Amino acid sequence: MVRGAADEPGPETILNAAAPASSALRARILSALVMAPLALAAVWFGGWAFHVLVLAGALMLTYEWDRLCEGNGFGAVARLHGSIVLVAVGFAMAEMFATSLLVVGLGAAASFAFAQATERRRRWPLLAAPYICIPCIALIWLRDDTLIGRDITFWLLATVWATDIGAYAVGRTLGGPKLAPRFSPAKTWSGLVGGMLSASLAGFAVTTAFGISNQAILVVLSLGIAAWSQVGDIAESALKRHFGAKDSGSIIPGHGGFLDRLDGLLFAAPATAAIVLISSEWGFQWH
Repeated sequence: MVRGAADEPGPETILNAAAPASSALRARILSALVMAPLALAAVWFGGWAFHVLVLAGALMLTYEWDRLCEGNGFGAVARLHGSIVLVAVGFAMAEMFATSLLVVGLGAAASFAFAQATERRRRWPLLAAPYICIPCIALIWLRDDTLIGRDITFWLLATVWATDIGAYAVGRTLGGPKLAPRFSPAKTWSGLVGGMLSASLAGFAVTTAFGISNQAILVVLSLGIAAWSQVGDIAESALKRHFGAKDSGSIIPGHGGFLDRLDGLLFAAPATAAIVLISSEWGFQWH
């Protein structure tokens, strides 16, 4: 049967199909306009404001992790993980970072033992504390640095955010070969390149705004952090695919859950902390 003009989609059909995408994008933008200023203000003031933001985010991540992996965000495993997060992040807030990391290790072991004793899947409880706590500890450690803390945290956030925006915009516009079709079918190589270029521009803007002298190095690092943050994005997509979930939650309109929104940062923050720590040991001066 030859398709005739009467079978072609009319303007109303096209508009109706585009409406959900437009609505989702609008919700995404509005959510970002609310959340971004809160995060930036917390970074600017530092101290308790930033600590409270990180702790609140860690607890929300814990709830979503256990809701996704265990089917209950308030069950016995979730309560154990919540306790580990409170203690580990609490020690980090008190600048007892070695103790905080020790709590993470002991907490992972306790989660594994509890899962084994209750005949649960052991892999996911074991991963919860490191996956959530280490990035939070890294963020607090970075921001609490009296010399570069504020500037490097702004640079980190700008890099990750620019990566997400650039990858989304370029990937949807250009399309092309898939980056990781098995885990995240929507991601493309063009999106990765767009995200990395956007991150380098954001890194340049932040280093210029704050007068960071080693600008070229941070712009190059922006490319690496951008690529690594996309690995975090793909890892979270693989987690959701494993459990048959579209989003980790629905608390953030247009973005899904906290795991969806922070997946790149959860990988980028520890990497940035490691770079700062190693470079400082080598005598590198960021300003």
